Amino acid sequence: SDDAAADWLLGFVAWAAEAHEPGFLYEWFGLLSGNSQLGADALLSTYQARLKDHGAYRLSARRPARSLGAVPPRMSADGAEIRPRCEVEYWAYLPDRPLALRLLGPRSAVVSLKLDDGPAKVVEIGPAATAPSTRVQGLGKWQRVTVASAAPEPAALGWIEVRRAAVP
Repeated sequence: SDDAAADWLLGFVAWAAEAHEPGFLYEWFGLLSGNSQLGADALLSTYQARLKDHGAYRLSARRPARSLGAVPPRMSADGAEIRPRCEVEYWAYLPDRPLALRLLGPRSAVVSLKLDDGPAKVVEIGPAATAPSTRVQGLGKWQRVTVASAAPEPAALGWIEVRRAAVP
């Protein structure tokens, strides 16, 4: 129905505004400005094209799709605090190519990371200047990115950064 389509369209734009940095939104909306038939298909296809063509983007950790663990994350303006027995799931469109994921936060911490139902990898969250990257294979579709506690101390997650992986 028209109401359901309008709800999806508004919900998707609200999610994108919360999930991405302002520069990303400015460029994405710029791609839409000449489209007189702005509908869900145009919005989604330009969003996916923007992610595919761009070398890097960040998703905010403040808006997980859901909490799966026994303990929910604590949310703040800075992101999500992943506490022991906490597991959070995010949705991300990952272009079909090798990618480098970095989990960014104010201090170093250890968590586990998995895509869809794949194996979990122990990775480090850290400041942008020092956070290591984890190589993953994007599938050109929406994928679940799950971050879970892997240490007794809480881990502060601010952003999930997605970049084109360097060619080995």
